Amino acid sequence: MTTAVKQPPAADRVYTHVKQGVLERRYEGGTLLTEGELAEAVGVSRTPVREALLRLEVEGLIRLYPKKGALVLPVSAQEIADVVETRLLVEEHAARKAVPAPPGLVERLEELLARQQEQ
Repeated sequence: MTTAVKQPPAADRVYTHVKQGVLERRYEGGTLLTEGELAEAVGVSRTPVREALLRLEVEGLIRLYPKKGALVLPVSAQEIADVVETRLLVEEHAARKAVPAPPGLVERLEELLARQQEQ
């Protein structure tokens, strides 16, 4: 018996695609994105694209223009750095909570790292 891998909802996939594209500078500030292009890129219909774009507009990453598309707003390098730093902190915390380290492991790893840095 095979288990099906659950995909996130279509709107979430579009949201992630566009947000990563903006933060990774695949979509530069000033780029006009259309529903059709995004639907094709992610492999979904236009309805979840609209949902994702509305969410991204609320977050201030894009500005919607009816019958034209979504304009990517400029994102500063500092904003990108802040997002990445926040994500790293959240992911580190989540990993520590999900898989607690056995007693002494962290200290041992820190010792090994210090020894490696000395060499």
